[in-house]
Amino acid sequence: MSAAALARIGRLSPLALRCTARQSMAARPGLSFPSVAYSGARAMSSSWPTDRKYLKSHEWVKVDGSVGTVGITSHAADELGDIVHVELPDVGASVTARTPTGTVESVKATSELYTPVSGTVVEVNDPLTETPEIVNSDALGDGWLWKVELSKPEEMDELMDSEAYEKSIGDH
Repeated sequence: MSAAALARIGRLSPLALRCTARQSMAARPGLSFPSVAYSGARAMSSSWPTDRKYLKSHEWVKVDGSVGTVGITSHAADELGDIVHVELPDVGASVTARTPTGTVESVKATSELYTPVSGTVVEVNDPLTETPEIVNSDALGDGWLWKVELSKPEEMDELMDSEAYEKSIGDH
């Protein structure tokens, strides 16, 4: 029985149907399946961590005391593809919420990185300068970018929670 037939009788979820269609289309030269649909389905299938807040531009911040750790989501890392270079701010730099603070370069594109909160950069993830692919393999963990001493903690209230972020990437 085909994947479409199984989906019609409720035996195959919409996510499984998209993945099956992607595999089927990949086997046919000249056909492609939009990566955005696949990535969106992947992100929607699991919850984003609730211990952090998100920007629509796919950066996250996780606050511990008065220090926020900043990174990009795995959704962004997946969409960028293989990350080959990360430019981070200098320790001691003053940053303003929602402004460009660094860049990430992949085999597909170079993108600006925005800081979700204002403050002073107190630490950067130095290993990323030599092994930027850590962002691809662990965007929500060891692939963090920089840490900021928050100057305006109330800015956290303006950011999206995990549910709002999940909805925002589903709307693409």
